[in-house]
Amino acid sequence: MRAQPALRLEYIGHNAWYVSVGEHGLLIDPLLLPTFGNSAVQPFQVHPHAPVVTPEHLLCTHVLLTHEHSDHVHLGSLRLLPPCSNVYVGPVFPAYLERAVRELGHIVHRCDYLIRFDINGISICLYPCDPATAFWEQRVSQPLLSASPDLSDGIFMSVDALVSIEYLEELERNLVPPPSAIAISNNAYIMPPGHFGPLDSIGTIAGPSGIAGLDLLFELTTLPSPIDQIRPKVIVGGGGIRRFDETLHWPFCDQQELSRLGHLLAPQLAYEAPWPGDLVWVQDGDVHVHVRKKETQPDPTLSFAQARPPLFEAVVTQQLSGRSQSDCEALVQGELPRLEIALGMSLLSEYWWQAEHETDYVTILAMLRDADDAVPLVYALKGIEGRFNRIEATELNGLVRQAPFGLICHLQDFAAMIAGDVEIWDIAGKGIKCWHPPRHTLTNLASFLYAYFGEQVRPELATNCLARMQ
Repeated sequence: MRAQPALRLEYIGHNAWYVSVGEHGLLIDPLLLPTFGNSAVQPFQVHPHAPVVTPEHLLCTHVLLTHEHSDHVHLGSLRLLPPCSNVYVGPVFPAYLERAVRELGHIVHRCDYLIRFDINGISICLYPCDPATAFWEQRVSQPLLSASPDLSDGIFMSVDALVSIEYLEELERNLVPPPSAIAISNNAYIMPPGHFGPLDSIGTIAGPSGIAGLDLLFELTTLPSPIDQIRPKVIVGGGGIRRFDETLHWPFCDQQELSRLGHLLAPQLAYEAPWPGDLVWVQDGDVHVHVRKKETQPDPTLSFAQARPPLFEAVVTQQLSGRSQSDCEALVQGELPRLEIALGMSLLSEYWWQAEHETDYVTILAMLRDADDAVPLVYALKGIEGRFNRIEATELNGLVRQAPFGLICHLQDFAAMIAGDVEIWDIAGKGIKCWHPPRHTLTNLASFLYAYFGEQVRPELATNCLARMQ
């Protein structure tokens, strides 16, 4: 019997891959530069390993983009590719970003879910992610890739989301062959306790440790049915990011460390953890990793014990924005009516009502002014009114007792988000602190703002950010 062609996947770094069957290939979520970002502030750095990019990658004219976040769609990287390259996206890919890709001179193709198509001999089927995925990741299109038209010996990529229910149903009904491998991204947010950045609670109400990084290894070590019966090899995909000088992601954004932990926690599964530059080879049911970049080694100065978050400080300064304090306050006041309506329909308000109004306020938003003005600007959403009230607060600690949910940020940062100068992702890891009740790590004011200011809900803000980069 003639052997099936091999499916070759070169791991570029972070969530970027170059996939090929024959002479020509396909780039997936290419990050081809050491930094990325969709606004004019300091860019993110691919961490802890820089992408490994070859001339072959830069000549590729076919690209698959899984969703809109800037660590998956980097216009600077797409600009390096040949003009009129073909860019494939899922059905829910945002229109504003499609326009931006077209303005680079590329051709955008929208592909429906559950419909098979072929790119350079690679058979592909896109699936919607599980709706239980965090809201801000729900536009992820998850690809199944194979060297065979019947999608046998394939690799399924979950990217930054939970595995597609539709894909699991097709496996159950034998409508698609079982995969040889499944690539699961750690989404750059598996990290030690207390280092979950804006989603950790600073209040004692949530306990001292916030979320435990190992809790998020659950998806990596517990595959959903029926994949758990198939037991494909687990490709530990997805790397970390960093800005400024923080090392908080180490070692939980490192593929090799996650693979080691996976072997300890779920020894019944087989793990592969490629370095950037390595080749994953899938053929006849076998999955092998060919190490091609042996000089890539972890930074010996980084360790679990040394992991630390960045300093809590403003990302946007008055010098950068050109806005006075009063200009910023005017932007905030103009946004509050829209914000209070959205919060009134949120799970945060539902929690407040079910808690029998233990506090007057549902949420508190505290914004720090410049260093020469120590009095913060504080607005509190009063539950029985559904309106934000300005309240006085000389010290921040007491605010935690006045509302179950709250957030502390910098006035310049918040105004810059409203104006579309920066994205919320630009300030989330450095300029946001929040508090929330126990077991609300993914349901709090920070995560609410991820959706409220995110690309799905406010595409006009993301468009403004891109325009300001030109």
